[in-house]
Amino acid sequence: MATGPRCRDHRRALPLPPPPPLLLLLAGMALLVAAARPVAGRTPLLTDLASDATPCQPRPDFSFSVMQRDGAGRACWDQIQVMTCWGHCRSHEVPDWRFPYKRSHHPVCIHDRNATRSVTLTHCDPGVAEGTADYQYVDAVSCKCAVCDSSRASCEGAKFRSTRSWRPAS
Repeated sequence: MATGPRCRDHRRALPLPPPPPLLLLLAGMALLVAAARPVAGRTPLLTDLASDATPCQPRPDFSFSVMQRDGAGRACWDQIQVMTCWGHCRSHEVPDWRFPYKRSHHPVCIHDRNATRSVTLTHCDPGVAEGTADYQYVDAVSCKCAVCDSSRASCEGAKFRSTRSWRPAS
């Protein structure tokens, strides 16, 4: 059998075909899982975005303008500090083949436990009826992430403005 240069060229290794897309996908997923594992002194990659978010908790620095009128239309008003719920809650959307093509779960930071508080409003019109300066409101004692319940909170969004929020003309 002849073993000339022509035969040796035939025995050279052929170039490998490109890897199938499934193999590339599996390799990418393996890298992602490896990156998500906790490393000493480091937050996992998949939670890095949520690690800087403020948790859902009570916050005491919300100033609220209130006014209360008596039967004759005279009023008492003031600025009060209210304990509110602030913070971020995890949400998600899952694609669905049916309209509207997604399933959403968007919890909001909402009161878990409440307390009714009383305050005496300091600015009153002359001749206001007794008891008009006594104002009661609801304070947050604790907060939780939950889907908004319109029977307990205003779920209308940022454009909603409470009728109890009022500021007298200066």
